[in-house]
Amino acid sequence: MNSDLVSDLSTVEDYRSDKNKRYPLEEILLLCVCAAIGGADGWKSIAEFGYTKLDWLRKFLEFKNGIPSEDCIGRVMAGLSPTAFQECFITWTKSIAALTHGDV
Repeated sequence: MNSDLVSDLSTVEDYRSDKNKRYPLEEILLLCVCAAIGGADGWKSIAEFGYTKLDWLRKFLEFKNGIPSEDCIGRVMAGLSPTAFQECFITWTKSIAALTHGDV
């Protein structure tokens, strides 16, 4: 079973048109998941997490254009299918649970 969060996040369909798409969806989702695990509780704190952890985040994805603003994060997440994101996250957490024999 795959336990790669980035791979799981890439399965979420990007509803946005290619026009003016500056930040790949996988980058925004990775930022949000990592920031939430790190205690972020809103778009502003997610963006702040990204600014302070950008070098670390770049170990997983390019983040060529840096960190999106809190407004951009909020807009993208508001348009996302909650079901698709939930399924992706559940798949990832199940894979982690399997690797750790249920100790998550």
